Amino acid sequence: MGYRSDTEEKIKSNCAEISRLLSENENLIRSMGYHVPDRNYVISPEDRISIPSIYIRKKAWFIDAYRLDDLCLNTVVRDNIAYHLQYTDFVNYLANRFCLWGSLNPLFFREAVMLVVSIAEAMLSECADRIRTNCNRCAKQCKRINKKTMHSLKPLFECFCDFGILVLDEKEKNTFLKLVEIRDDVHIRLMRNRAYFEDDYSLERYNQTILLMKKINRQLFENLPKYCDCNRYQAKSEASISSKNRDGLTVDTKGKEEEKCKT
Repeated sequence: MGYRSDTEEKIKSNCAEISRLLSENENLIRSMGYHVPDRNYVISPEDRISIPSIYIRKKAWFIDAYRLDDLCLNTVVRDNIAYHLQYTDFVNYLANRFCLWGSLNPLFFREAVMLVVSIAEAMLSECADRIRTNCNRCAKQCKRINKKTMHSLKPLFECFCDFGILVLDEKEKNTFLKLVEIRDDVHIRLMRNRAYFEDDYSLERYNQTILLMKKINRQLFENLPKYCDCNRYQAKSEASISSKNRDGLTVDTKGKEEEKCKT
């Protein structure tokens, strides 16, 4: 217990010193006649502050943890999803290591929520494309997935719920639809609320979005093969499940969720 207490005090001391040095650097730059941020001092890339690489997980980790090879037909989309998931580690870093004041805090989390909803949309769209590929000759309800549905997140999400691929309770469904509304508020002029006074833009909302996105991802991986009822697709997914621990989808990322919540 004493070691933990001493370590935490050292972390706090380091944060205070880092904050002091960052402020000192800005004062030094201003003393040279630079009026930042309008006229900035350019530091060479090798001399800039480095984000600890140990914090940001590799693209391959996300492809494996989120079973993107099984969900995505298009490898470019798969990689783009993985890169955006990787970017959430950077968002996580900023949320847990920096004190964001004033309107910066809700605006930061507004953008973060939009990012995660867009990741969920990409996963749903790729799975919808897989349904169209596997079920285009059958008379099942998947006929509802068409070009119009593919480009509208709310109807697409509702299709997956109606098909039984996503098994969410009413509260979770309403939460996701609310998150979609937040994402659709991307146009500043059309925003219904002032973001810096909006309660929806918070760390709590961001954590909620992350958890829901992971649940959607897990259910897509587990339930999509059953829905498609395609022997070739089923065999590939069952082989993947037998060779990997299903719980690996959330084991490591759960630690990240708890870490965010401590902020």
